[in-house]
Amino acid sequence: MATVTLRDIVKVYGEFVAIKGIDLDIEDGTFVVLVGPSGCGKSTLLRMIAGLETISHGELKIGEKVVNDLPSRERGISMVFQSYALYPHMSVKDNLGFGTPEMRSPKPRLSFTLMCG
Repeated sequence: MATVTLRDIVKVYGEFVAIKGIDLDIEDGTFVVLVGPSGCGKSTLLRMIAGLETISHGELKIGEKVVNDLPSRERGISMVFQSYALYPHMSVKDNLGFGTPEMRSPKPRLSFTLMCG
């Protein structure tokens, strides 16, 4: 694993700015959740990190290496696509952390990053 660093990440589709100037540091071993309304750029940001979407501007580093132009297969990143299967009897935190090793420990340690308000 390695630290993922985003500096001034921008994604533009034609004249539409989908992501504007995101700065984010994800330390090695950290569990991060992106939360926000539909269409705010969560999936686009994840797709850029995974290399499935090009970055219009900014710098994405995995470890010490800038990977903006590195193909997805060479990044060592995986992505699980969204699913609408939620457990109605569980809290948001429990749904997001379901199945993670952190949730099986006596004191779960989950970090949440809120995006788009």
